[in-house]
Amino acid sequence: MADLLKVTTPLTGQENSTRTNPIRENDPNIQNIVNPSKVIRPDGREGVSADTQRKALNYESNYETFMQMVRDTPGLTKMITELIYSRMGIVVSSGLGENFTQEIANFMEMLKMTEAELVYFLKNQAASAVKFKGAFFNVLRQILEQSSSVDLRTSILDFLKRYNDMSAGPHLMNQIMQNLQNIRQSIPRSYGDTLAELMSKLYTGSEPGNTSANASVLKNEIIPYLSKYVSATYDLGKARDWMTMLTLNTARYENGEKSAFLQAFSHLMGFSSVREKLGDISPEQLEKILANTEFERAAQQYTLMDKLTEILERGINGKETGYEAKSVFANIINSLLLNESVYMPLLHLMIPADIDGKLMFSEMWIDPDDRSEGGTQEEKQTKLFIKFDIKDVGYFEMILLSRGETVDMQLFYPERLAVHKKMIQEGISNIMERNGIHSTSLYTDVLQTPKTISEVFPKLYERMNAVNVRI
Repeated sequence: MADLLKVTTPLTGQENSTRTNPIRENDPNIQNIVNPSKVIRPDGREGVSADTQRKALNYESNYETFMQMVRDTPGLTKMITELIYSRMGIVVSSGLGENFTQEIANFMEMLKMTEAELVYFLKNQAASAVKFKGAFFNVLRQILEQSSSVDLRTSILDFLKRYNDMSAGPHLMNQIMQNLQNIRQSIPRSYGDTLAELMSKLYTGSEPGNTSANASVLKNEIIPYLSKYVSATYDLGKARDWMTMLTLNTARYENGEKSAFLQAFSHLMGFSSVREKLGDISPEQLEKILANTEFERAAQQYTLMDKLTEILERGINGKETGYEAKSVFANIINSLLLNESVYMPLLHLMIPADIDGKLMFSEMWIDPDDRSEGGTQEEKQTKLFIKFDIKDVGYFEMILLSRGETVDMQLFYPERLAVHKKMIQEGISNIMERNGIHSTSLYTDVLQTPKTISEVFPKLYERMNAVNVRI
């Protein structure tokens, strides 16, 4: 047995002598000796840049995992343009089902739009991306910022959470049905058949807020049945993961029950500071206000992106497109979900369009409050990073910093357009002048290497310094 304390009996007969530890503090052959007198890097190395260290270390946190996925996920612009420019034919087999072929044809027809329709589509997508927008929510936001009352702040946040869950009720119900279907496919058939009978009791056409009947079936029948299944079989496989998602979605679905939402609103109106700002609003007036927010109006007309989502969903199933194309659709959906993550502090927009017979796809990230640290409200600025690919022209990137009617712009274009640099600069200047925009700086150059989101928005790494562990 190894003597870990390095205390041995000498072979020379010197019974009372003790061999010293052979490890010396400055021994060049020994790496990463712990020095308890100071805090050093985990790997004991020096001279490595902070950026290299940041990318090399993985603290097993959710945010670090998110940033790693952002770095490793293929570019959405390239993947989408391959789909659109080839009319989906580059990744799908020739044996498409008739219905799916028609869906693709309808989607390509929806891409045709005029310049005015393109502006409307962009505004509509931006409005549908932000739920808590409008005069009503601006007042609540103002009260939340100015109030020091813990009870009032808690009441506002509870009201907003219930409204968010209530408005997402139909979507959550669809997610629950998908969770149950995944569970059914992951458990033995005998248990799956019984689960299918319980699933038939759920109604997926309920109006937002009408959750009591479905919630009762989920809590009193389906979840207890799945709990008994786990107790009987000790199933620790994929089904357990789907059950975790099921309970989470069920909790959110039940939280959006209309009577509980109205009760939260009634409690909120009990604060005098809220009544002073909003006045006496009845539940009926509240419903009309929420039904006419920009988000709700835009969501009702958000047909183009809904159609794209439907095509991607059918494509990832592989039944109508061929299983060899599943990875392409999966990468696109994964990239879309990353840009909608709670860790992404940017507004993400997509613009697939066919203008005057010219197909294009643009992807846009917006930071509406790029105020520098310590800056005042007057110094507030909006930062945009835009990627766009125009068929038969090439791939472009634009970085734009806007302060009211003043902008700083960097435009990077394909190498084939380098001979037209002067014309590009004059054209952009004329466009800005026609729209009353003053340019303090305009830089144009050939695009050498596509930029990443984290290069343009360094604030993405701000949370890397926070304590954020994975459970």
